[in-house]
Amino acid sequence: MAETFPTPAALSTTAADALSGTTHERTQMNYLAKGTSPTSTPTLAQQYFRLERQVRQLLSMCAAGMCRKTDTLEVGAAPFRYRKSDGTDAHFEGGTLALTASNTNYVYLLHSTNALTKSTTSFPVDKTTFTPLAEFVCDGSDITTSDEDADRRGLALYQCNASSSSPTGTTGTSFTLDNDNAGAGVDQQVMFNRGSTDAEDAAVEWDETNDRFNLLAQDTTGTLAALNALSLLVGGTEVIGSDGDLAAASIATDQLYVFGANGVTPYGVRLTLSGSSGAPSSGTHAAGELAVDSAGLLYICVSGGTPGTWQTVGLQDGGTVVSVGNGSASAANPASCTIQLKDQFGGNKSVQRVLTVYLMDDDDGGTDAANTSSISVTTGTLIRTVTADKVFRAKTDASGTLTFAVTNSIADNVYVLTEPAPGQEAIDCSDHGTLNWT
Repeated sequence: MAETFPTPAALSTTAADALSGTTHERTQMNYLAKGTSPTSTPTLAQQYFRLERQVRQLLSMCAAGMCRKTDTLEVGAAPFRYRKSDGTDAHFEGGTLALTASNTNYVYLLHSTNALTKSTTSFPVDKTTFTPLAEFVCDGSDITTSDEDADRRGLALYQCNASSSSPTGTTGTSFTLDNDNAGAGVDQQVMFNRGSTDAEDAAVEWDETNDRFNLLAQDTTGTLAALNALSLLVGGTEVIGSDGDLAAASIATDQLYVFGANGVTPYGVRLTLSGSSGAPSSGTHAAGELAVDSAGLLYICVSGGTPGTWQTVGLQDGGTVVSVGNGSASAANPASCTIQLKDQFGGNKSVQRVLTVYLMDDDDGGTDAANTSSISVTTGTLIRTVTADKVFRAKTDASGTLTFAVTNSIADNVYVLTEPAPGQEAIDCSDHGTLNWT
């Protein structure tokens, strides 16, 4: 496309006469006074020299950084001052540069070296690292572009950003969106191109309504994105390390961590229910692990292994501190029953306690077992029979065990219930055993 250079209109005679002896406002150059002769003081030649000096001063400013041909395949650039992207000022003292034959040579000043540099492909992409000067086309032996046509200093002067509101990039140490702070806070995003195959771009979003940052896989629909981080810091302190574990430094040893308060949601720590009842029966586990079965009962691993040894925690499942074993015998022959004291974790408890034992015809304890007789204790101590062959008191041995034998005159079921004797500590005795005579 051919270039167009507008032709300014010529001054009229009247307008030219009016300029006699005046000064041009923008350039501060004087117009020659009308009627000056070669012999006047100052002479016409002196006035022309003064005018020429002013012209040279103006041209010297225009020549700063201009590249001109100095040899067949060589150019030189005039000195000039420039400002780097970090805000410091620098001075290029001028110099020459050899060009590459049979190529287009892009000549620029590289800020990092403060030296003339060329490329045969293009100017650098990062506009903050160089000052464009000229673009010369060379054949096999000479430069074919005129100095005027090669001039590219205007690229820096007339550079335009990709949009009217933001640049295409920044090398600054901080970058503020909507930095005039003129209005109320709004949702703001820094977006990332996901390519033409994806419906929406990803984004980092400041959520003004909730005062938080969101990572978005799709910005329009607000689909949240995953975060892959080496570690997680809160308040400048690492709380999750690169191994995914809670960082020890983030947990104060003398502080009680409250997960929920009474009457407030959330109520506390929630463990996911397993798909089956009972303690874990497979997998490798370590002592101290907690697990909740499908019924919501809590178990603790007391010995690691595959699957390890598990016990219920406390009395949550209706388990007893007194555990009564079942027994069976033929009619009129003894049936043996064992009572074992347990701790709150289900383990045997080695203490001596006095118990009251009831032999009943029903599991509610409403009717005495009418046909029982001949109570004998083989482990522990029989203290006395409260109701002959129906209710007795006995003491467990040092291991917390009480074993006794009962005879019954008919084929029958007899239910064994127990409770702590008067004066003994409270014991959960909700469990009971069954003796069976066939």
